[in-house]
Amino acid sequence: MPVTTLYIHNVLHMSLVIAGYTLLLFSGAMALGNFVGGRLFDKWRTKPLMYISTVTIIISLFLLALYPYWPLYPILLTMYGAGLGILNASINSYLAFLQKSDANIFNNGYWTANIGMGLATFLSGILFSINIQLVFGSSAVLFLLALFIIKSQFVSTDALRSSDTENSFHNSLNKRTLGYISLLSLTMIIIWVCYEQWNSNVSVLMTNNGISVKKYSILFTISTVEIVAFQPFIIRLFPKNV
Repeated sequence: MPVTTLYIHNVLHMSLVIAGYTLLLFSGAMALGNFVGGRLFDKWRTKPLMYISTVTIIISLFLLALYPYWPLYPILLTMYGAGLGILNASINSYLAFLQKSDANIFNNGYWTANIGMGLATFLSGILFSINIQLVFGSSAVLFLLALFIIKSQFVSTDALRSSDTENSFHNSLNKRTLGYISLLSLTMIIIWVCYEQWNSNVSVLMTNNGISVKKYSILFTISTVEIVAFQPFIIRLFPKNV
């Protein structure tokens, strides 16, 4: 997303307001995709949901690599956000389902994903300095690899899920639990409002002050290293039955 803001503002010569609206479309599509993906994971088949969302992402990224121009750019980016939201929701739901047999699988998935994010943000700064099309093209190839991993390694959970499990989950949602969920959601909203400034305003501010995109992308890599380094210690703060 920092690359998106810099590309819209510095290369396409659009205002930061337009860049902000573009990010809003992407984030809104991703949020809607998360909601739809979570609902479909509960109601529909697991692997076809992952296939459809991943193929949507691959198509949008390949088109972005071929035609990174205005006004097609925000349309394809929104399409990418919707597919990414559905895929994230389905994979997170898949991990949460497997957590019944492996309590650490969700945490392991989180910090390993951050390793990929740190490496990707470092490389995106280098690729962006060469050509924006390389950023989207390489991302499309990686999602194509993810599609093969899903096909070969993921096991369908359709036969293992039942309406009884879903009903017992809904019955356990009392007012106190809903209050905790609401507080957690509010906290996440505040965190993401602050975090998104790195993806938008701060990226342009730093490059305007003479900091290259390569050096700026390294900040994300450093942040990821901190997450991975502190994750084993942070997890010890929580009870094992949480």
